[in-house]
Amino acid sequence: MPSIVCQECGQAVAPDSHFCNRCGAPTPAASHVVSEESAAMPFNPGDVLEGKWRIEKKLGQGGMGSVFLATDIALNRKVAIKALASELCGDEEFATRFEREARLTAHLDHPNVVHVYGVGRHRGRPFIVMKHLEGETLADRLNRRVRATLRGLDYEETLAIADQLCAGLSYIHSKGFVHRDIKTGNIIVGPDGRATILDFGILRDTNSREALTKSGVMLGTPYYLSPEQALGRKADHRADLYALGIMIYEMLSGAPPFQAASDFEIIEMHVRNPPPDLCQLDPGLDHPVCEVLARSIAKKPEDRFQSAEELIEALAEAFEGQQVVRRPSSVAARARKRRPEPAASEKPDYMSVVAADGLHGTGASPSRPWLWIGIGAAALVAIGLLALTALQAPEPAPAAKAVAAPLAPPPGYRPKPAAATPQPTVTRKLVGEDDEWEYYIEEELEEVPAEAARAPGLEPPADESLLKKALKKDPSRIDGVLHGRGPDARGDSER
Repeated sequence: MPSIVCQECGQAVAPDSHFCNRCGAPTPAASHVVSEESAAMPFNPGDVLEGKWRIEKKLGQGGMGSVFLATDIALNRKVAIKALASELCGDEEFATRFEREARLTAHLDHPNVVHVYGVGRHRGRPFIVMKHLEGETLADRLNRRVRATLRGLDYEETLAIADQLCAGLSYIHSKGFVHRDIKTGNIIVGPDGRATILDFGILRDTNSREALTKSGVMLGTPYYLSPEQALGRKADHRADLYALGIMIYEMLSGAPPFQAASDFEIIEMHVRNPPPDLCQLDPGLDHPVCEVLARSIAKKPEDRFQSAEELIEALAEAFEGQQVVRRPSSVAARARKRRPEPAASEKPDYMSVVAADGLHGTGASPSRPWLWIGIGAAALVAIGLLALTALQAPEPAPAAKAVAAPLAPPPGYRPKPAAATPQPTVTRKLVGEDDEWEYYIEEELEEVPAEAARAPGLEPPADESLLKKALKKDPSRIDGVLHGRGPDARGDSER
């Protein structure tokens, strides 16, 4: 029986053989069909892929496939190899796009993005070869911290990791890519604290007319899925920023904001439910931090931060109120680059800096330090004499309360009109502007001083247009609408 030649390496193989016994490439007889045995374990220790990479052991498995530790034979270095899951190999179009996208990501070069070395197929199974990183996933790091302390990561560590992830995502987005599966399991934190983004299995090229997935197909991880992904719509870079906001929430609290018994319920919560207020879960957090997180995971993409740099700048600024948090140097450097130095005429003098900063100003030191020492010593002596006099003086008899006469105003003085006391208002907004979901109205109290907030008779404004629009979907939910609440996760109409 005549043999055939492998199209990959030129090795002669039997015509009825499905795979080349040298490089593992499929033959025409294979038809890219994956056997049940290889589906359970696509690669085995000792397998050599394309004559270049030798499989050492299996490292883990996820929804998109299995990951193996391997050795680059020519360069004698460790690499990580990800094989596409068997249930995804049956779609040849999907597998081909998987390989194409992997080749595109091989051109990415950033310290916070994993480097891709190559792609190939073994026994009909597409695979990606990536740099092997030491460390642990952010998911494992969080689980370990929660078990030990019953809380999330420290504020400073959270900001440092978020800063690196924003840098990596900013680079990915600048190259025209969307990751679409940002999650704690796809982040490696090394022994030196470096955070690296992994797993471009469902990455999408925004510059291409074709996407890796078909329209209407939902891919991603339920805990980190953006509302637009949950609805099977086209997702841009703001879906990655939504997932990053969920991860930052999880790093701070120790758990993602949306949790339920089933994936479907979690996905539904991303579309319909507001996240729990993190400042109530952690009273130590400043409200500006919680406001940044709320905007990060807004339901509508246009309501979120529009870039990774915008997100990290807002988060770092919000965290400046937390005394234990230092701004990462990379964020500070980017801020300095964007904020020009004030002109000489605009720069405050030394004394105004000291007055504003509580004697911790950053301006030049005064030319006569002895003057400040003398003033301090004189102040201490004066305070001591006053205290001694107060101790020795007899206790005065109670006197009638004196009423100070009003002082005459200086010439030309015009008093400013008294500022109007801010009145609390309630606004209503419609939540869930989509045909697939019911509408409901959410009431929002405008922030005012505490004394104004206690004003009696506060009523929400009537807004019949919103009410009618909300009731158009399901009039039976009028009770929920009038009380500013949406239907619960089970979809019950009773309240």
